[in-house]
Amino acid sequence: MPKLMSPIEAEPLSKDQPSSGRDRYAGARGTRPPEEPGAGWLAALWLDGFFRAPLRTAEGRAVAVLQPGLPEKPGSLRLIEAVLAFDGGPGLRGAVTVGAVQEEGETPLARIVWRGKAGDVPQIALEDNLLAPWAEVGDLIDPLMDVENEEENRTDAPGAEAMPADALLPLLEAAGAYRLRRRARRLAWRIAAVGVEQAVWEGVAEALGYGGNQVPFRHLARRLPLAYLTALSEGEREALLFGVAGFLPDGDVGKLPPPAREALKPLWEAWWPMRAGLDYAVLPAEAWSRFRIRPANRPERRLAALSRLVPQIPRLVRAVERRDPAIVGRICAECHDPFWSRHAAWTGKTSAKPSRLVGDDRADDLILNLFWPLVSLREPHGPAEALAALAAMPGGSNRAVRDRAAAWGLPPKACRSALVQQGILQVGRDLEGPTPFRPPGGLAGMAGRLLSAA
Repeated sequence: MPKLMSPIEAEPLSKDQPSSGRDRYAGARGTRPPEEPGAGWLAALWLDGFFRAPLRTAEGRAVAVLQPGLPEKPGSLRLIEAVLAFDGGPGLRGAVTVGAVQEEGETPLARIVWRGKAGDVPQIALEDNLLAPWAEVGDLIDPLMDVENEEENRTDAPGAEAMPADALLPLLEAAGAYRLRRRARRLAWRIAAVGVEQAVWEGVAEALGYGGNQVPFRHLARRLPLAYLTALSEGEREALLFGVAGFLPDGDVGKLPPPAREALKPLWEAWWPMRAGLDYAVLPAEAWSRFRIRPANRPERRLAALSRLVPQIPRLVRAVERRDPAIVGRICAECHDPFWSRHAAWTGKTSAKPSRLVGDDRADDLILNLFWPLVSLREPHGPAEALAALAAMPGGSNRAVRDRAAAWGLPPKACRSALVQQGILQVGRDLEGPTPFRPPGGLAGMAGRLLSAA
């Protein structure tokens, strides 16, 4: 893939510089990542691709990660369906394990560790291969699961006590600002690794991954880089995305409705000659979630939208340069597909009226989680401009926000801004999420520490 030059200045931090993520909210939280990542963090680093390429095993063999794998079951440190290529050889499909997990069944392709040593199973050490120093990365990434010393590290963290709004709102605003800066730092490191357009492509894909499909959409965007897709025709591009996603039915397509057969024919004609060479990259069906997802939000429709957005990535980058979020909304509104604008599945009925592939809620999500974090990377005024924009931006309808606000005694009118809603999500994650390093004293303890530091 050619190197993409970034018009967004985002210099990585050196090891001697303090992390911008260590701000008022981080101090109020009162916790820090461990000195070294445990297995949960190692799994997250591996699945998130937060490392330089090429990797090497403890024995010195070069490793290309063609597919990082998927947890065998929730909470598992055995990742199945991984594909690794050693020393430039063919991709090998199998499992990888993380940390000192007890291995059962077939011998894994490799073991992911912090520091490696030669052994019967190739060990891939991440300590010297991260995109950023661990002191920075630990504040940017959440562990995949709790697996080590959970009871020892967990603090008593009551999270549902009601508090006066005037005492809680400063904490939520600080948490919203922290969440914005955290996203921006992650983007900065990704831009440094792959260039701005590829980083934006991955961010768009992840934002379209509604309902728990963020990870497979991100994997898809990394397996099919933007520079490669832009060289293809529209039909080839859609066929490749649907093929690698595993969304092209290969059974008796003659039983499908005529509109589906008509739409599938050119996709299969384009995918068939590419299929054999990309078997290693096809996502397994288990990677995708359709549980409790409305038909309009099904991943097939989101993927059709993603295909149409490929040529719009440079336009999205220019929107950031111009600080114009309205361009993002227009790009999303223009996103149509002759089949998917009227269908939710290959087997579904044709809708009488077309519906947008990317509605206003998803467009706002792109603006909130990608556009403004990118703007905040542009010095000297970007950080303040992005923060002010989130404070003025109306928040969306989010059940997790409503439930937590009600539990904490916040009136609805206090939760209308996107900044406060982002703060509620961040505080809720810290209090109730999977990490064992929960804030001492819960909500009241955090608010008290923020006030004392003012």
